[in-house]
Amino acid sequence: MVPLTGEAVSFLVLLLTAIVELIKGFSLTWKDSVETVSVLEIAFNCLNFPTWPAKVVVKGLELVDVAISKYMSPNMALLIDKVHDSVMGLLGPMLYAKLHDVHWEVRDSALEVICTITRISNKKFPSYRKVIQEAEFPSMVIRLAKKDSEAFVRASALKCLKEMIQVEDFWWDFQNNYNIFEEILNILVYEPEGIVRTEAATVVATIYEYQDVPESHLGNMYDVASHAATADLHWEVKAKALMFWSKVIEKHLTHQGMIDGTFPEVTFSKENRKIVTLNDAEVKKRLIKVLEQLSATGCLAVFAAALQDDSDLEVAKTALVLIKDFVAMLKKYKVTEQDLVLSTPVSPLDSFITSPFPSASSVRSLDSQYGTMSPSSDVFQMDLVQASTPINDTILESILDSEDIGLLDSLPHSSQVTETVNLRTKQVMPNSVFINFIYGDLDGRLKERSRWLKQIGSFDSLLDDILKDYQVEGVNSMDCY
Repeated sequence: MVPLTGEAVSFLVLLLTAIVELIKGFSLTWKDSVETVSVLEIAFNCLNFPTWPAKVVVKGLELVDVAISKYMSPNMALLIDKVHDSVMGLLGPMLYAKLHDVHWEVRDSALEVICTITRISNKKFPSYRKVIQEAEFPSMVIRLAKKDSEAFVRASALKCLKEMIQVEDFWWDFQNNYNIFEEILNILVYEPEGIVRTEAATVVATIYEYQDVPESHLGNMYDVASHAATADLHWEVKAKALMFWSKVIEKHLTHQGMIDGTFPEVTFSKENRKIVTLNDAEVKKRLIKVLEQLSATGCLAVFAAALQDDSDLEVAKTALVLIKDFVAMLKKYKVTEQDLVLSTPVSPLDSFITSPFPSASSVRSLDSQYGTMSPSSDVFQMDLVQASTPINDTILESILDSEDIGLLDSLPHSSQVTETVNLRTKQVMPNSVFINFIYGDLDGRLKERSRWLKQIGSFDSLLDDILKDYQVEGVNSMDCY
């Protein structure tokens, strides 16, 4: 094949982009034009040429993704659930090859197509699961999520994994051939990129929502989710970890008889093996039991920490939205602090578990009621308040007087740095303390924080700071800005 010139490549990219935008912009389907059933086959044949530039391949894969989501093939248009004698049956080997492409953009686009195929195989076309299994996409997705050199590819692989987890066939494969719980928790703790940890937190929430987590893994899952929701450096990760804890609340309420957000008039009690009338007193009793369980898992402490004044504003808003219905239910059935019995003492929220972990082989946990791991000698507990050392002014002055190159020379090389993660495990907050805290005007406090942050970030506030700073002698203005 004759190599394409730059103008030809630009034209082909523009042509594919125009087709994609046309389909998306006008929501075209096979009902609008019979010719649309050929779009998937045309895009597939186009991608079969091995010498296309990466830009062309990316746009071609985007067209394949759109064509699949719009059912633009004869079998899909007729809702015929079979893959033989169709383009869908040939997509597996082609996508497998694209997952090994040297360009990360191509790998990322191929993962998006696999994600779309997985999604529709779960709902409308179960036979497409065969395409995914025969091409060994589950193993490829896990490998890319762990080891790909590009963070965007690792994040896209986790998005695929989230869709695959919801399909029982793939979930069985993950449980039997891979240590899926340990793999995902390790990514959530040790992954350096926030965008990847965000997707890992979503995967953990999906596993908890759609699958039954063994008791032996629940303790580690609670510990890692607590760490992600309270100690991660990125607010997006904290917000997604809070989604996991909202699923924990939903599951505990469901176990107590709640259906679609409300308690029915009667339910079957598995403990007593009889039908129970859910009057207000019985529902209140069950809500108190839920609070006790949530306290033991660390859920109450996580939401309390997220709603504190020193937490990120977006995290606090997310926490308030997620827990608002639960708080309204507690108020509806008049669950008060006097109704609750103080069962366990409060652990300090700034207590950490420091776990040196160069090999990242497992997640260590000291405080877990659901299958603990024995702590080794290199795990110890420290309190940040006690361990903090006051900073001497002379130390700060010596740093300021040092030359930049000297500071850089004193830094250890990357090969000498041992990865250490301060794992903040779950904390137990008494349910009575949580009730006392959560019944406050949290919404009003968040609105006040929003107004305050908006004011201090305004130009008028900055101008006032500058003018006041000029009135103070012996102060370097550049120290503040």
